[in-house]
Amino acid sequence: YSNKVYPGVYVLNKDLSSLTSEELLNELNLLSDDLINKTIKATFSDKEFTLTYDELEYKLNVDELSEQILAYGKDNSFFTKLKLIKEPQNKEFNFTFTYNDEALNTFIDKIYEDLYLDPINASIDISYGNINVSEEVSGLELNSDKLKEDLIASLEDFTVDSDVNITLETKA
Repeated sequence: YSNKVYPGVYVLNKDLSSLTSEELLNELNLLSDDLINKTIKATFSDKEFTLTYDELEYKLNVDELSEQILAYGKDNSFFTKLKLIKEPQNKEFNFTFTYNDEALNTFIDKIYEDLYLDPINASIDISYGNINVSEEVSGLELNSDKLKEDLIASLEDFTVDSDVNITLETKA
């Protein structure tokens, strides 16, 4: 096992036991491709806003993770290594990621500007003895902080198999 993954090693519930470094890198790239080829869809009423992971420059640490997995158990004593092979303990590894925060903020700002609606107070207008009453109109303001939390949570959730759907919330 000097050039292989020890038994019981998993990434996203995928068993990577006994893979060579090349096989491991291929498997991690396949898992990574599934994760990064997604679209985020944020909806409010009849409006939909989309952002691809590619537009966010979303990257996973495939090479670094491969090195961590291959290094797992290699610095142990001979007997500990033998135990890892004969009596494997499940060990879950996870991807880490990076993204362009500026692109995320630009997406949020675009939605904010598109949804923002100034509140209008009710008014009464008296003209030539006619009384005109205009109703108040409630304003609409995106809860940007909540949206950013939801977006980052979706980026961190590697278990989602499909596109990410977020329902936008407004401030009261």
